[in-house]
Amino acid sequence: MLGFYLLLAMGPHGPVGQLTQSLGLGTLPFTFWGLVVASVFYSLPFMVQPLQNAFESIGERPLEVAATLRASPLDTFFSVVLPLAKPGFITAGILTFAHTVGEFGVVLMIGGNIPGITRVASVQIYDHVEAMEYADAHRLAAVMLSFSFLVLLAMYVRRPKPAKGN
Repeated sequence: MLGFYLLLAMGPHGPVGQLTQSLGLGTLPFTFWGLVVASVFYSLPFMVQPLQNAFESIGERPLEVAATLRASPLDTFFSVVLPLAKPGFITAGILTFAHTVGEFGVVLMIGGNIPGITRVASVQIYDHVEAMEYADAHRLAAVMLSFSFLVLLAMYVRRPKPAKGN
């Protein structure tokens, strides 16, 4: 459903498509950049929760200290909040990336299946299954599953350990 509505919005008669055409960029469907925009939009919910948790975990004290040192809100944000929230940004980026790697519906709807331009692994697996090339589909799916597992394992292993007593 989301892919269909993104296709309509980014197409030549949609608001995004009209905007990109008026800027001389053409339309986004069936292009690499269309895939990027659609994937970001589709995976945005996977980014929100880790970022929210990161910002909430900062607490009030660092902000109060920055205020007592007469830091402007913008300076506080860039000098205090963003560095303290860095682990949340890393987690959000990894989760969003891992989620997008296996996406099929939005990718097929926006990117199509243009060899060398918008063909992605999830669509290639579908093509193998459709052609009854199950061994090739198994191999590619196993690689994708292993890759996603390793990305999430690396994120888990590298996450900061809570301080004792918390």
